[in-house]
Amino acid sequence: MTEPDAIDDLPGKLEHEDIGRYFAEAIRCYHAEAYRASIIMVHNAVMAKLRHELSEFVKLDMAGGLKAEGEVIALEKSRGGYEGRVVSYFKDNGYFSPHQDGFINNLARIRNDLAHSSGREASQDEAKLMLRLSIDHFLGSQKPHPGVAIPLLIKHLSRPDYFPDVTVDGVCSVVESEVKAIDPTGYKRLVDQLVDAVEMPGSKKDAELVGGVEAMNTAATNAENFLCGLLLLNDVEETRIWSARIAKSVFERRKSRTLNPEGHGYLLSLISVWPAFLKELEPAFLMRIDQLAAAVYQALDKLPEKEASRHPAQVVLAMSSEPTERGLATDFPMMLDCIIDRFWSDADVVDALLDGGLGARLVDRIVSHMEQATASVDEAEVAEILRRFDARLAEQIDGPKAINLLCSMSHSRFCGAVAEIYNGEFFYLPKIRALGRAHVVEHMPGRLQDLGLIREPVVVSGFERAMRRRRKSG
Repeated sequence: MTEPDAIDDLPGKLEHEDIGRYFAEAIRCYHAEAYRASIIMVHNAVMAKLRHELSEFVKLDMAGGLKAEGEVIALEKSRGGYEGRVVSYFKDNGYFSPHQDGFINNLARIRNDLAHSSGREASQDEAKLMLRLSIDHFLGSQKPHPGVAIPLLIKHLSRPDYFPDVTVDGVCSVVESEVKAIDPTGYKRLVDQLVDAVEMPGSKKDAELVGGVEAMNTAATNAENFLCGLLLLNDVEETRIWSARIAKSVFERRKSRTLNPEGHGYLLSLISVWPAFLKELEPAFLMRIDQLAAAVYQALDKLPEKEASRHPAQVVLAMSSEPTERGLATDFPMMLDCIIDRFWSDADVVDALLDGGLGARLVDRIVSHMEQATASVDEAEVAEILRRFDARLAEQIDGPKAINLLCSMSHSRFCGAVAEIYNGEFFYLPKIRALGRAHVVEHMPGRLQDLGLIREPVVVSGFERAMRRRRKSG
């Protein structure tokens, strides 16, 4: 392809309409070998583009935009040069990339040299370079600079419909699209501003920026979902990087010392979707997470939906799947105490606790519940949990703990579902009964009758079961 053809291709790369037709004139000047005029027209084309962008920023309510545009309009009316004020707005707010900043400085210097009667001439190569670089850095298709893209993203978080679909796939789809539109140099800034949004500093100024307290709460919820979405993207190595960025933003940049349920409960959601997040934290920070979780679960009036990321079952399951170096029970004792104490009768929580090998602590809590002096024991709850999880509980407790559980169920004050299990000689709990009976037989056989453990289970053959079914059907 010849040189004229290459230069003539550049107008087709313009991202928007050639405002003022300056770029088209720059091309004509280039072909006429008026290279000085060509560069001056390139400068005019870039300035016209920035002037247009400033007006667009005002419509989007970008910080400082209205004031800057007012000053530019005043300069235009007085026929003064507005270019310096437009450029300073973009520079001062960090809206130029390093490449853009370097190019705009160089272009302004060359244009000023050429516009004065200094005898300065421009070469063909210089004009060609300015034409091409103007397309590369300003006039052609540009990925929004993080200084522009991220404030807009944060502003849009206050929209209730920011995530049209709050399923995992729906959230990840939006997050992936947004991240692709941001230059990687802005990823740290993105995480910092998402953390600021979700922790809701709560000042009047912050509320006004997003349209009031209700909008700020919406923004916080959407920011939490966005952070979770970053940790749910498919690339594991990339997720580790996002996880490290978030941890640094929370515990180093903001220097969070005291974590509270209102501002930091979102950390439980992050742990739920990416438990390896905990491995980014020092032991002292793990202790703060433990305190935070206990406070969150102590404050709950009732359990959230079981699919919710902050549901204790989800958090315990996640922590069990990626245990910390010292283990779940050692690093999170306050959280576990609170969860077991308050939600021991919830089947989803019990299931998660058993996955974490916490059956012994759970049985201790059930025994404590049944040994209360008051008559507040819900026998149906106790019986349901024990019968449903009999086999798994028996795998995680020893003989003495099984006997302790059976003894606690033998109190005369029980007259409901617990009494039914006791009167049935604990055969409703075959695994726990067998574990306890084996211990009694070996260590204190004289107590077999006291505990109602005299009879051994009757083993019925498959043939006999078939005959019984046949007799019943007949």
